[in-house]
Amino acid sequence: MPDVKSSWPEFSTDEKGVERRFVPMRLTEQDAALLQEVFPVIKGHVDDIVDAFYCQLLDYEDTKGVFRTKSTVRRLKSSLRNYLKAVLNCTLDRGYFKGRVNIAQKFDFPELPPRSYLAIYNLLKRLIAPIVTEAYKGNAKKAQDVLNALDKVFFLDATLAMDSYVDNQMAAMEEAYKKVMGDEREWEDTFNSITDFVSIHDKDFNIVMANKAVYEKFGITENDLGKKKCYEIFHSTDEYWPTCPLVKAKESLEPATSEIDDPRMGGVFMVSAFPRFNESGEFTGVVSIAKNITEQKELERELERCAVVDELTGLSNRRRFYKLLTSTMAGSKRYGRPLSLLFFDLDNFKDYNDAYGHVEGDVVLREVARCAQKLVRQDVDFCCRYGGEEFTVILPETSKEGALNAAERLRGEVEGLEFRPKTVKDASKPVKMTVSVGVTEFKDYDADDFVEKADSAMYEAKKQGKNKVAVFG
Repeated sequence: MPDVKSSWPEFSTDEKGVERRFVPMRLTEQDAALLQEVFPVIKGHVDDIVDAFYCQLLDYEDTKGVFRTKSTVRRLKSSLRNYLKAVLNCTLDRGYFKGRVNIAQKFDFPELPPRSYLAIYNLLKRLIAPIVTEAYKGNAKKAQDVLNALDKVFFLDATLAMDSYVDNQMAAMEEAYKKVMGDEREWEDTFNSITDFVSIHDKDFNIVMANKAVYEKFGITENDLGKKKCYEIFHSTDEYWPTCPLVKAKESLEPATSEIDDPRMGGVFMVSAFPRFNESGEFTGVVSIAKNITEQKELERELERCAVVDELTGLSNRRRFYKLLTSTMAGSKRYGRPLSLLFFDLDNFKDYNDAYGHVEGDVVLREVARCAQKLVRQDVDFCCRYGGEEFTVILPETSKEGALNAAERLRGEVEGLEFRPKTVKDASKPVKMTVSVGVTEFKDYDADDFVEKADSAMYEAKKQGKNKVAVFG
C-alpha cells in the first residue's frame, strides 16, 4: 500500500482546549472564593458523599458491569476524594486547568456509554446540594451561588470526560487505520471489521474501495464502485457537501475534518479525509473515515440544556436569566422600548417545607412554575427560577402598568391553587400558598440594579402583609 500522509485532529482535553471550554462557563474569582469557603463544610462529609455516590452509581444499568471489583471501587473512591478537594480548592491559576485534564483521564472508562457522564455529575451534585443548603440555611442566595459555582465546574468536567471518551475512540480508530494501511496480510479483515464508514477515493472522488459498513448502510456492491461520485452514494446529491473535508484535503494536501449532519448517513458524523500520495509525492486520492458521533452530540446538547435549565421546574435557571435580561435590556435601550421585570417569592415556603417535607415543597415549586409559565406570553416573555423559592419574569415591550396587571394575574392564579400534601391525613382539606410580587420598569439600570429594585419591591409587598404586589418607584 502507498504511504499515507496523515495527522490526526487534536481534541480538547489538552490544557488550551480546557481553557477554551472554560471561558463560556464564566467561573469568577467570587465563585472560586465561595467554593474555597464551603470546602471545610463539605470536607467533613466527603466519606459519606463518596459512599453514597458509589452505592447509587452501582445501581445504574450502564455502570453495573463496569465497576466489578472491590479494588476498582476503592481506587475510584480515593480518586473521588481527591477530585472533590481539587474542585473546591479553586484558585483559577494554570494549575487548575491542568487539574481538569487529569480529572478527565481518571473518570474515563471505555466500557461506559458516553451518556452516563451526565448522570454521574448530576448524581454528585444531588449529593452535595443538601449539605450546601443546610450550611447556608440562613442565606438562601449564598447557597444558590455556591451551587451555581459547582454547576459550572461539574458541567466543564462532564464535557471533558466526554472529550476523553471521544479521544480514546479516535485513537483506537487511528490504530486500526494504521494497521489497514500497513499490514497487507490482515488488511481486508481489519478493513471490514471497522464499524465506521471507511472509503478510499481516487483524485476525482470516485470510490475505488469501501469497507463492509459502507456497503451495508448504502446498499451498494463492489460493482457500483467507480460508477458514482462519493457524494452521490453518501448524500444522494449531485454536488459536493458544503463542508466536504475531501475537497478541503484535495485543495490543501493536508488532512481535513468536518462535522456533517445528514439523515441519509444516519445522523451526525465526524468525517476525516487524509490525502494519498504515490512514491513520487503526487496526489492520488483521499482516504475518508466517517465516525458516528450522534450520541455525543445529543449528550452535548443535553449538557448545554442542563447548564441553562432548572432541573426541578424546567424553567430557565439563574445563569440563563442574566443572559436573557442583559440582551433584553440592550434591546430596550437601543430602540427606546419599554421593559419590565417581576420578582416573586413564595410566602411562608419554609414553614410549608418544615410541615410537609421537601418532596411536597418541590411539588409546590413545580406547580407555581407551571402556573407562571402558563400566564406569560410564549416566545416573548421569559419566566425563570432565580433560586430556592424565588422566581423572575422578564416582560419585554411592557410598561410598569402592564407589568402590574401581569403581576396581579399571577398573584391571583397562585392564590387559587390548591395543594394536598400526601403527608396530611385528611387530604380533602387543601393547603393554600401565596406569592409576594415586586414590579419595576427598566430605567437605564445595569442588570444587578434592575434585579435589586424588583427584589426590593417584592420585600415591600411582604411588609404589606404578603400575597401582595408592590412596585418600585
